[in-house]
Amino acid sequence: MDLRTLRLFVEIARLGSFAEAAKTVFTTQSTVSKAIKNLEGELGVRLVERSGRSKGLTQAGELLYQRALNMLDEMSHLEIELAQIQGLQRGSLRIGFPKMGTSAFYAGLFAKFRQRYPDIDVHISVEPLQRLEDQLRDGDVDLAALLAPESTDFDWQHVRTESLMALVPQPFLSTPRTHITLEELARWPFILFEDGCTLNEAIVQACARQGVQVHMDLVSTGQIDFITELVASRLGVSLLPRALTQWRQHPEVRYLEVPELQGLWQFTLAWRRGAHLSYPARAWLALAQEHFKQAPTLPATA
Repeated sequence: MDLRTLRLFVEIARLGSFAEAAKTVFTTQSTVSKAIKNLEGELGVRLVERSGRSKGLTQAGELLYQRALNMLDEMSHLEIELAQIQGLQRGSLRIGFPKMGTSAFYAGLFAKFRQRYPDIDVHISVEPLQRLEDQLRDGDVDLAALLAPESTDFDWQHVRTESLMALVPQPFLSTPRTHITLEELARWPFILFEDGCTLNEAIVQACARQGVQVHMDLVSTGQIDFITELVASRLGVSLLPRALTQWRQHPEVRYLEVPELQGLWQFTLAWRRGAHLSYPARAWLALAQEHFKQAPTLPATA
């Protein structure tokens, strides 16, 4: 049984005529008759009633007709998907990163994607987190690197769970150590990102659960280096995902684990719920799953 014969059979069932079916597939009536006769011989059942001018289906024919529609529909989707896969070489991907620094976390993934798909145009947007979520809702970007979204507007793929590290000026601590508690940190002002940042909200909620009250100095910037310099200048302490503290470490800043904030930060790649994901977007998501699964766990920093 081949697909061409199935298409012939479906046209006969739809049109009720060998002659009309032959016209739709640009062949002769005798060719159609022979193909259906061979199909019936292969299956061992009669599929088409040949009495009278109309060609109605037998019970077996009705069953095959329904299954054939499904099979041809699946094949049509497969052909489209294969064509789209071939189009990866000339496709495009729009992806957004928040200004708060998580783009650095994805640098290795971006390099690997460009190596594997060199002809895909990747357009990167770097925006404040709220603006980035708006772009995702409006379809201005295909994917966005977010924290685990609370909005029901998005679907998302988990990338990695990270703990938060405390950034403390060297002079604030008199003895070597690798950990610090929220209660100890609350002795100093917290230097965090601009108001409304999801990281701030997560920190406030974590402090509330521990019964710790903190004084927060908000900074209208997404620059990790700037916040680190403020900490080094002894203006307060800060909290950052551990992954974002690995690239540049300031000699005047201590990087300490905070036991109460283990696993607080959820890196995700999100897209608009119900949106059709292009093959470049699916390729990015698949490669992200592969890349971060292989990536070693970052060690704690003393």
